[in-house]
Amino acid sequence: MDRILVPALIVGLAVYGVCLLVFLRRKSLRRNILFCITFIYGAAVLFSCLQMTLFQPHMRTMPMTAETVAEAFRQIGWIPLQNLFGSISRIIREHQWNHLFYVLVQPIALLMPLGILLPLLFPRMKTGRMVLTAFVVPLAIELLQLWENLTFRFHWVSIDDVLLEAVGCLLAYGVFALARRQYRR
Repeated sequence: MDRILVPALIVGLAVYGVCLLVFLRRKSLRRNILFCITFIYGAAVLFSCLQMTLFQPHMRTMPMTAETVAEAFRQIGWIPLQNLFGSISRIIREHQWNHLFYVLVQPIALLMPLGILLPLLFPRMKTGRMVLTAFVVPLAIELLQLWENLTFRFHWVSIDDVLLEAVGCLLAYGVFALARRQYRR
């Protein structure tokens, strides 16, 4: 875990520092702190998605041939919820409750901070943009994992992850929006 958190902290702070010098000088202290947290969080998500590529330099990349690309695309879970329901039923059948965290909880929790950080940074952000962001970000994550799968074959790429991560982001956004509405009353 430290293999991901320490470099993510360094990269997030470095990117924030550059953005602070170029773009964020005139922002309030509160907003700068939120931007800093968002950059560190984004680096942590990126590093956790690319951990095989970034933190396993001894692993050989596979040659990208038509066969390896075709195999990588065949391994994608294209049908929504089919793999998820299969995994959950296997977990229940085999009583492997600890795997439920990796299959269900982890993807939902991954983008929950984004559902809170974005409306804090951009208070006038409309729900439509949040929904778009909630689907574009996990799609980008899965595309990065597909690229890693093409070169290393370590990640299972699935539409289920896109859906669960989007649900987590939108769930956090909904709870945050309700809490903010109650606070303003």
